[in-house]
Amino acid sequence: MFFSKNDYFDYDKEYLKVMNKIYNLGYYFFKSEEDAHDLLQEVYLIGQKKHKTLMEKNFFSTWIYRIAQNKAIDWIKKKSKETFIDEKIEIAEKEQQEDIYFTEQDIEGLKKQLVNLPDKYRIPLILFYMEKKSYDEISHLLNIKMENLKVTLYRAKKLLKQRLENIQEQL
Repeated sequence: MFFSKNDYFDYDKEYLKVMNKIYNLGYYFFKSEEDAHDLLQEVYLIGQKKHKTLMEKNFFSTWIYRIAQNKAIDWIKKKSKETFIDEKIEIAEKEQQEDIYFTEQDIEGLKKQLVNLPDKYRIPLILFYMEKKSYDEISHLLNIKMENLKVTLYRAKKLLKQRLENIQEQL
């Protein structure tokens, strides 16, 4: 259903429905409740200004969540001035021969360890595993080459696995 001038849209009510999802996104990205709340406020204001440009009410949650993703990624890029080093494709392929998979039991431990990873590893992992983004989408969102993304994801998974093994050894 398209908006018309006579349509009533309760922005606050609709925003409240997706607020927790946006907060969780912010918390996983920034590792900080304060930054997650800042993201909530920023996204609220942007959405409030631009919600009249939304053509279909049914897509509000998808639309506002996408604004949150883009804003979070923009903040990360501004905060961390890290640059990704170009690696040769052969290195990426060699390292990826031994891909790493996690069991369901590791999921809770993964979430805890994920918060402690550096941004350059945490963000691609969140986008890939939690947001279910493809390599192409992540590469485009983070503005990095596909080869760099593959190497980064491999290293991030390897680091997570090492941390989980260390935790298991301590038990």
